[in-house]
Parts: sequence; structure tokens; C-alpha cells
Amino acid sequence: MDWLDIFKIVVPIITSLIVTMVAMVLWIFRREEQTKAAQDSATKEYWQTVHKALESMITELSGRLTAYNQRADDDKKELHARVASVEKQFYDFKEHVAGEYLKRELWGSNHQNLERKIDNIRTDFGKELRAISDKLERWRNEPKRS
Repeated sequence: MDWLDIFKIVVPIITSLIVTMVAMVLWIFRREEQTKAAQDSATKEYWQTVHKALESMITELSGRLTAYNQRADDDKKELHARVASVEKQFYDFKEHVAGEYLKRELWGSNHQNLERKIDNIRTDFGKELRAISDKLERWRNEPKRS
């Protein structure tokens, strides 16, 4: 067998091996493209689901935040009303206490005036009683006129 016969046998085998290898490489690339396309589709679907879930959560949280803000505003208004009420009560109490203090001071000064006047009356009354007592003594000691 000469070289030409060997080439006639080997070349078709090598050619069929090369064609088979090329076919396998093409199949692998196509399979990779299909897998990549499926992965891309799954990834796109996953992120769309995540996007929808996040939008839903954002909508719910926005509603809750609006409700919390409204409740906070209402609580703030109620707190301001309570503070104003307490301030009014405090000022009323302060005025009442000031009035009571003035009454107490006036009562104290009036009490002192009354005590001083009572002492003066007592002293005057004592003097008059002594004078009457002295007159009575003199009258008793006076010789009786008959």
C-alpha cells in the first residue's frame, strides 16, 4: 500500500472527525446560547417579580407612612391643645394663688390692725375700769351723808 491509498483512507476519516468536531462545537455553542437565553429569560422574569414585589411594598409602606404622619399630626395637635390647657390652668392657678396671697397679706395686716385696736380698746377699757373702780372706792370710802 502506498501513500496515496493511505491518504484515501485517512483523509475521509480525518475529515469526518473534523466535521464531527465542528458539529459538536456548533451544538455546544447553540446549547450554550439556548441555556444563556433561558437563564436571561429566567433572570428577567425574576427581576420583574422582584420589581413588582418592591412596588407593592413601596405602595403599602407609603400608605402606612401617610397614616402614621396623619396620626402624628393629630397627636401633635392634641398635645398642643393639652399644653395650652395646662398653661391656662397654670396661669389661672397662678392668678388664684396671687389673689390668695394678697388676701392673706391683707388679712395679716388687717389682723395686726385689729389686734392693735383690740389692745387699744383693752387698754382704754382697763383705764376706764380703773377709773370706775377708783370712783367706786372713793364712793365707798366717802362718809355717808344722811
